[in-house]
Amino acid sequence: DNIVVTKKGSKTNLVLPDGTKVWVNADSRLSYKKDFGNTVRDVYLTGEAYFDVVKDKKRPFIVHTDNIDIKVLGTAFNVRAYRDEKNTQTTLLRGAIEVLLKKNENKTLLLAPNEKMIVRNTAAQSHLNKLPEGDLPELELLKLAPRKIDSLSVETEWTHNRLVFEQETLTDIIPVLERWNNITIELNNKQDASLLYRGKFENDSLEDVLESLRMIGNFSYKIQKDKVVIY
Repeated sequence: DNIVVTKKGSKTNLVLPDGTKVWVNADSRLSYKKDFGNTVRDVYLTGEAYFDVVKDKKRPFIVHTDNIDIKVLGTAFNVRAYRDEKNTQTTLLRGAIEVLLKKNENKTLLLAPNEKMIVRNTAAQSHLNKLPEGDLPELELLKLAPRKIDSLSVETEWTHNRLVFEQETLTDIIPVLERWNNITIELNNKQDASLLYRGKFENDSLEDVLESLRMIGNFSYKIQKDKVVIY
């Protein structure tokens, strides 16, 4: 197999044998077999990646994740499938994609441009709520606001090294900051779990980001070498 792995704090991009361009976010793993493209174009993803797929009607391009498989012919879309997050997400920018829910192989959804699908993760992680066996992952289909020509959706800003939070809780933001900065963050106070944060950062230091969040959340923080304590 051909395997691309990114560590926390790093991103990469590559071109697959068929010419498809892929941007791989931090703490992710993308693999494909040596016979990639012989009949179908299969890739396997844990983490986040943005795909700009070369059109080929005879050889479908399929992204396999733990909870969903995404089948396309030629299009641009983002997939976020981190095992330590409560959801798997896919966002379509152009073209069309077919999403197969793995818990129920008869369940297939078609996405149109500027649509985003969110599926509850079924991975049994100690810090995630495990769904009862046999239950379908809960899912949500969202319509994104129309984008200006050549502008990026919030979901793909990361490919240009921009960190964007759009109405997210601190518990959702912490894993993202940990991956981007290769640090661990310890939350020592009981934050208002319903408080929503928003912000856009480009080439900002960790301290700048924390300072902006602090102004919204009214918390204190301490930066130690590779650890941040929020209190």
